[in-house]
Amino acid sequence: MKVILYIADTGSIVDKIINLWTGLYGYSHSEIVFDKFKTKDGKYLCCSSSPIDRKVRFEYINIHTDHWYVVDIDVDYETEVRIYNEMKSLEGAKYDWKGILFTFIFRWFKKQDDKKWWCSELCAYILNKYCMPMRIRIHPNKLAKKLKAPNQPFTFSLGFTKRF
Repeated sequence: MKVILYIADTGSIVDKIINLWTGLYGYSHSEIVFDKFKTKDGKYLCCSSSPIDRKVRFEYINIHTDHWYVVDIDVDYETEVRIYNEMKSLEGAKYDWKGILFTFIFRWFKKQDDKKWWCSELCAYILNKYCMPMRIRIHPNKLAKKLKAPNQPFTFSLGFTKRF
């Protein structure tokens, strides 16, 4: 099994804002990767909670690009199957916008819906339950630090170029 971390600098303005808001460590999204489900063209089955899809979903992703940092997680086959089954049972759960708002912006209010998830919260929940102790309600940059991913360089541009 693996955890992949999306490198914010390779993404959209939203990825860069997430990185900026959560500590400038270089990441904006995370996914659990199942080693046992790989396509012939090299894509892996991944699971996360996606703000684009607005829910927990499974998707095949090419994880070997300059957009992702890959962290190997040492679990046996049976544990990976249990993790897959648990994540399958969570498939379709809504994205937790309110949880993000009240965890990272209005921190003095504690509001959390245990039936909704954001990406790094879901990954941390699975890792905490099956592999390694960690706080569950964390952002992608804090998850990256816990997994000892390297700090990624950050540049901020709006994509405009000068022409002379």
